[in-house]
Parts: sequence; structure tokens; C-alpha cells
Amino acid sequence: FYGIVYSAEYSKNKLKAVLGGGFNIYEGKHLGEVIWSEFSSNGTIQHPYYENDATKTDMNIYAKANYTLSSKFNAFLDVQARSISYNFLGFDNELKNVNQSVKMIFFNPKIGFTFINNDNHQFYGFYGIGNKEPNRNDFTESSPNSRPLHETLFNTELGYRWQKKKVFANLNLFSMDYKNQLIITGLLNDVGAAIRANVPKSYRRGIELTAGWKPVEKLEWRFNATLSQNKIAVFNEFIDDWDTGIQREIVHNNTDIAFSPNTIFGSQISYKVFNSDKKGALETAFISKYVGKQFIDNTSSSFAKLDAYFVNDVRVQYQMKTNLFKEVIISAWVRNLFNQHYISNAWAYRFYSSGGSYGDVYENVENQTKNRYNLTGFFPQAGINYFVGLTLKF
Repeated sequence: FYGIVYSAEYSKNKLKAVLGGGFNIYEGKHLGEVIWSEFSSNGTIQHPYYENDATKTDMNIYAKANYTLSSKFNAFLDVQARSISYNFLGFDNELKNVNQSVKMIFFNPKIGFTFINNDNHQFYGFYGIGNKEPNRNDFTESSPNSRPLHETLFNTELGYRWQKKKVFANLNLFSMDYKNQLIITGLLNDVGAAIRANVPKSYRRGIELTAGWKPVEKLEWRFNATLSQNKIAVFNEFIDDWDTGIQREIVHNNTDIAFSPNTIFGSQISYKVFNSDKKGALETAFISKYVGKQFIDNTSSSFAKLDAYFVNDVRVQYQMKTNLFKEVIISAWVRNLFNQHYISNAWAYRFYSSGGSYGDVYENVENQTKNRYNLTGFFPQAGINYFVGLTLKF
């Protein structure tokens, strides 16, 4: 990975501006080797069965301007033009593996304002449009006729900040509307590989709260919460039928986006035991996190649900300065203090079969009358565990 970034700054009176950009190239050698085989035929160990050198070129230019209209009000404008190109080995429409290239050009504008009423009250707003290219695999595992479109995000935020000597709070409303978001649907492309597919409309909307309270000099409590809805308007799920070899299509409406809990809470209560130039600083903290229920795919099926969980950690941290090091930080953690059993990740595969999955350990029956099953694997997280760390700053 190599390239160049540049910028020039200008400031005069009420205007601050930046003009910049970058040009980067990534070259990757992708390969797969045979590391074991019971029946190797004419193959040998470490024989490359897959090779695909790929190049990605990323070029952008941007301009930012912040203008102070008055002592209480300022506005900013940020525009970016970005060009992305992929060169890779992939299938064409005749199923031949040939060198191909894809180029995309994006325009990403942002605009916002900040209004400072006084030292205690502040309001802000933001609107931006962002575009993101598909991943390399989205191109290599498809042909020109089945390639996905790029994703576009329309992001709007409005916020309010309030601060006093011992307490502060920040309330943020957000609406993130997606066009052509890429998700896994079970669809196979025209060369037989599983691919991500675009869904026309989806969104994330909600409210974020961060707050803090410092009742005495040594004690502080910080709190954050996010309440949101994360929905896909309509998408088509494709499920393998083991009896016919043909995929079945199921239409879903207003489902939850995968791995997107509607409720998240976090808390940190910290206490400074001492803090001095001679002794250094010793701090303890009790950290909590709650994550609401979520789904491991985009169907909102009860078979794809992960239960909510609540975990707590304890941290002890000591900081000091020495003649040799600018700063030495020693930390010790007790994680998952109450040994909570929880799962934060999983995978699922659905299928129809008159004979089930023939005894697979991961098999679950979704609807036996309709011969519908799934294979699901979960990733349990660690129970109570311990961690120590050392940071040296020069």
C-alpha cells in the first residue's frame, strides 16, 4: 500500500479553509494453497489452487470551509470528489476467468452549523451524503451482469449540548437512510457463488445520549445510551432446496438489519485514589455495558435472535512519569466480573429438505411440516477473565 496525501490551509478573519486530497494504490496477492488432502490425485501439498492479484486505486480531492457568521453562529461546508478503480481476475459473462476493471466516481458533500447560545447551551446540525464502493469480493465473485451497485448514505443529525461545572449532557438525533445497502440474502450469482445483494431502502434512526456527573473531585460517572430502529423496507431471501436443487424465494417486509440492537447502554464509574506529581495517579473504574436483543441475519426470525446481555468489568490503572519514560501506564482488568454467559456473534444457513440435514450437530427444525431447517453456530464469549497491560510513552 503506497501513495501520497496533501493539504493546504487558509485562514483569514472569519474564514478557515482547507484544500486537500490523496492518491493511494493497494496491490494484493491473493492465493490459496492445498495444505491437506486425503485424495490428492495429481496434486501436491502447497499446490496453489487459487491465485488472483488485485489492484485498487483510490484518488480523492476535497475542500472544507468553516465560516464564523457571528460570535454565536458558525457554519461549515465539506465537499469531496473520489474516484475508485479495481483491477482483478474475475469471471466474465461466458464464465471465463479474465482480467477485468471497474471504475466508480463519487461526490460526497456535507454541510452543518453550530449555534452557541452561551457557555452552557450549544446546538448543532449536520447533513451529509456518503457513497461507498462494494468490496473486492463483490466483484471477483460475480460477473458483469450480476455486479452490485455502490451504497449511498443520507445522514442527518441534530444535537444539543448542555454543560455546567459538575455535569454535562449531549443529546443527538440521527437519521441514516441507505440506498442500495449491501446485505447477505442467500442469493447465488450466475457463477454459483454466494453474494451480497442491494436492497433499495433501509435506515437507522434513533437518539443518542451521553452524560457525565462529577459530584466530587475524585469521583466521576459517565453514561451513554442509544435507542434506535434499524430496518430494511423490503428484501428477498433465497433459501436452498436440497430436494430440487433450486432456491426458493421469500419476501420479507420491515425487518431488522443484522447485528443491529435497538438498545445499547454503557456506564463507567471511576474513582481516583490519588493523583500527584510524586506518586503518580491511581484510578479504579467499574464499567458496565448492556446490549439489547439482535438478529444474526436480516429476517428477524426467532431462530436468528441473539438474547440481550449485560456485562461488567473492573479496571485498576496506575500512571507515573520517570526519567527514562515520558509516561508509564500499568493496568489490570477483571472482565465479565459476574461470569455472565452470553453470545455476541453467530452464523446461520437455512434450507428445505425432506430428510433434514442427516444428523448434522448444528441442525434446528424451523417448520417440520414444510421441511424447513437451519444450521446455526454460536460463538459464546469468555466468562470471567483477567488482563494486564503495560504502556510506555517516550
